[in-house]
Amino acid sequence: MVFTVIVMSTTEPEEASGKELGKSSSRAIFMAAAVLVGLYALIIFELCHRTIAAMLGAAAAISCLALVGKCPDLNEGLSRLDIETLSLLFGMMIIVGIFGETGFFDYVAVLAFRLSKGKVWPMITVLCIFTAVISAFLDNVATMLLLTAVTIRLCEVMDLDPKKVLMMLVMFSNVGGSATPIGDPPNVIIISNLKVLASGINFTTSTLHLLPGVILSAFGVYLFLRVTYRDPRSLRKQSRQVVDGQRGTDSWHQARHSSLGKSRGESFELSNVGSKLSQSESNDASDLDFERVLEDLSSKYKIRNRPLLIKSVIDGDVEDRGESEDLNIPIQPLIYALAFGACFGGNGTLIGASANVVCAGVAEHHGYRILFMDFFRVGFPVMVVSTTLASAWLLLTHIGMGWH
Repeated sequence: MVFTVIVMSTTEPEEASGKELGKSSSRAIFMAAAVLVGLYALIIFELCHRTIAAMLGAAAAISCLALVGKCPDLNEGLSRLDIETLSLLFGMMIIVGIFGETGFFDYVAVLAFRLSKGKVWPMITVLCIFTAVISAFLDNVATMLLLTAVTIRLCEVMDLDPKKVLMMLVMFSNVGGSATPIGDPPNVIIISNLKVLASGINFTTSTLHLLPGVILSAFGVYLFLRVTYRDPRSLRKQSRQVVDGQRGTDSWHQARHSSLGKSRGESFELSNVGSKLSQSESNDASDLDFERVLEDLSSKYKIRNRPLLIKSVIDGDVEDRGESEDLNIPIQPLIYALAFGACFGGNGTLIGASANVVCAGVAEHHGYRILFMDFFRVGFPVMVVSTTLASAWLLLTHIGMGWH
């Protein structure tokens, strides 16, 4: 965005010759690239908080425009605001806020714990499915804002690392949000464009084309995450106490296996200790006091206002969807590819999507800081998998079948 604003604002073809235009464009590209590289350096190497980095990047972009005498005034800046898109996002956040007041998100999180019987992957699977489905019909930014806190509570109860579970949820939020034109901010911007609407793409047609690709991509992302975290112990909290305990366990195992030349009493003592350690290692979420924890969570997180919940569901579902109009023009697959790329690409980095930033902010408020590289190591492969599957879907349906 910074790159585009600087380049477009510093070049005016109607007022410059070809040679002058080339120099102006080169200078604009150099300044934009310098600002962009500096911004990402601050974020990637954690030199300062990402909010401060974003403000510094914005200030540097405006300074570059001022240096070349192209700094926009207030009226020009306001003219660049998309009021329709902002209004739609504002309305969706109000609906999500009403859902939050009813306790709906808290109840669903507890329901996931109940259905999974306290087991790790079944609970994560239910939460991922719910996050993807709800993000398709409500703004995924506000959804993650309300779902992050209760997810952290569930992870603390089950002794899981909240950062890893939250990264999975926000990735499924970005994938599920691309299924409809109102699930993700990029889709809202795309569907609000007058040329896109004039091409015959509306809520119904875009959902029919995007939803199968989203389901295919979500399935691929889930398989990738299952393979990445195939060992449930990798999802546990890695505190100093746990690391020391693992080192002690390894030492006792080595001592146990080397007890061949020891006396009978020493060997018997080492065998008893080894048996206790093996028993402690086999304990997982299924050995928790499931009923007690479930009762505690159910009493704390429940539906608080059922009439308000019913009313918000009815009001939120009433929307003019428009009529489908098949114009049979080739611009449609390009629009769908743009939607997939903008939404799935947000999983690549921590700052790639608004939902990522919101989730990381709430997690940091609760004492769990998600680092840029930690997210990148999982998010970038997820982006590659999801965009590859979505591209295959578009090639099959629009090139092979000519659906458009």
